[in-house]
Amino acid sequence: SYSRDTKWTEKQLKGIENTMFNKDNKFYYEYLEYENISNKDYLKKYKELLVSKYKNINIDLVVTTDDYAYEYYKNNKDILKNSPFTIAAGVTKRVFEPNTEYLLKKFDIDKNIELVKKQFKEDRTIKNIYLVIDNSIEGKNVEEDMKKNLKNYENNYNFIWLSHDY
Repeated sequence: SYSRDTKWTEKQLKGIENTMFNKDNKFYYEYLEYENISNKDYLKKYKELLVSKYKNINIDLVVTTDDYAYEYYKNNKDILKNSPFTIAAGVTKRVFEPNTEYLLKKFDIDKNIELVKKQFKEDRTIKNIYLVIDNSIEGKNVEEDMKKNLKNYENNYNFIWLSHDY
């Protein structure tokens, strides 16, 4: 989803390149830029460009680096008709897809709640914890996981969800 200017993407791409470097391997890079441009017209034209670009190129492996990129690829597999294998890196949810390996991004909710408790242990009046999360695919997946884990703390705190769509 992001260009190499983003540390997260750069680290992942460097790791892949260092692991798979071979003079016979050729790398192609595409940057969805979904968080900056997400309208349907852009996505349609972007797909047309990719279909045209890769029409006569065989791709052995597709690597996505976050939820947006993986969802886009999963919903548009016809772009790369013959790609036999996918690595979905930096995703927050594993959904079984054949020939796909997942490298999950994990958020430690229990550790974060413990940090909040530690921070406010002197002030026993703290009852509300506000959670701010965006409306991205990743945000929705994280919120779903958090709601399951936060049930363990509902007797001690009120969790108030605020969303932010950037």
